[in-house]
Amino acid sequence: MINFYDLQQFLKSFGIIIYMKDRKHTLSMVEYEVRELKRLELISKEDFIRAIAIIKHEMNYELAKG
Repeated sequence: MINFYDLQQFLKSFGIIIYMKDRKHTLSMVEYEVRELKRLELISKEDFIRAIAIIKHEMNYELAKG
């Protein structure tokens, strides 16, 4: 995973598709789903860390954008 699109494709492989009108809400829901996948031990620690980093980067971008 390199960017948010890659993260969405990764989640799609688990049957998870998330899209909301507000990008911040989408990011929050994606983070929730990633944390659930990790809690259920369906993804590796490395994938989890990479996914959270992508989400945080995108969230910071959205907050800076206003």
